[in-house]
Amino acid sequence: MERILERLPARERQFLQVMSELPAPERTATRIAGAMGFSKVTEVGPTAQRLDTVRGVIDRGKPYSFRHRAVEAYLTSEWPRV
Repeated sequence: MERILERLPARERQFLQVMSELPAPERTATRIAGAMGFSKVTEVGPTAQRLDTVRGVIDRGKPYSFRHRAVEAYLTSEWPRV
């Protein structure tokens, strides 16, 4: 997982980190953009689209969710560190 995340551009890594820190029901574009320090949702739109369509890591629904379960587990839990 570390290798996958290290290969991502900084903005995509930041997006995933912020998304993982929010409770699942609150993972909306507005909240993610605000937590990243942006005033407009459109500033994270291309990043979210890339993570969805190109990388296949997230689903841009309401709310946003992780499609890649291992990335989600790595960012939101103690896995794989037992």
